[in-house]
Amino acid sequence: MKSQDNLSSELNHYVEVLKSNEPSEKDMQRMEFNLQAAIAKQGQLESANEEIPSANQSLWQKLAESFKAIVQLPSLKWGGAAASLTAFMISIVFWGGNSSVAFAEVVAELQKITSMRFVSEMKNQGNTMMQLKVFYRQPGQVRIETTPLVENGENATSINVLDTSLGKGVIFLEGPKMAMPFNFEANDQKSSPRENPLFWFDAIHDYDGPVTELGWNTVNGVDVYGLSFIESGVEIILWADKKSHLPVQVIVSQKDYSGQESFSMTANVEFNIQLASELFSLEIDSSYITAGDENK
Repeated sequence: MKSQDNLSSELNHYVEVLKSNEPSEKDMQRMEFNLQAAIAKQGQLESANEEIPSANQSLWQKLAESFKAIVQLPSLKWGGAAASLTAFMISIVFWGGNSSVAFAEVVAELQKITSMRFVSEMKNQGNTMMQLKVFYRQPGQVRIETTPLVENGENATSINVLDTSLGKGVIFLEGPKMAMPFNFEANDQKSSPRENPLFWFDAIHDYDGPVTELGWNTVNGVDVYGLSFIESGVEIILWADKKSHLPVQVIVSQKDYSGQESFSMTANVEFNIQLASELFSLEIDSSYITAGDENK
């Protein structure tokens, strides 16, 4: 979350903007997004809490308090409806729940996705170790292609195909053309990002803690806003599309006991794309030797 010093500095900036009544395009984009997010959040509260008026009122009460505090600042001199509207926008920008509202937008959109694909590289102690290609399709079909980034690493490529709802999977080793089927507890989730490249995806859905805003940026040619949080000692940074609220890029990192980054993964993500069913097939064709099958 913002420190008091950073908040004071940023508030001074918006006060100066308000004095001139000429907010920048970036300021207006941020205000517009936060206003839309606040309205969306209020709609969710009204739907979920129709029998609890106090819960429905809390959002706008907080906005009103912020608005009142800004209007009463003695150093400000303005007049007219435009200045009042600007003050109201500023109250939204500095509303204490802004980060959680933005994060809620991301979570809500992720819950609607049908498929996902990303390519990433894993680093250990700053050294790039392997490339990952990850494919995901609802409800719980996963394909992870792992290639070590060393000479002839493609010969050591492994493909892990999982169906988390069934608790079944197959590891395909491309070098020796061997397949190893296995069972696991359905819906079991690995707790380490080193073991589970979808750690960030699971963590987002379950997270209920403080979120830090990182401001606006452009990633892969898309206008995005940044959010970060820490789950089980792992920092997760999301750069989400301003329009769709879906992550464009995800950065996962972990530090060792000395505070040095020991692990990191950067993923450029695509959602709701057509993925062939063959990618998630658990069937083993005749070109593979099945581990434990003495007839092959």
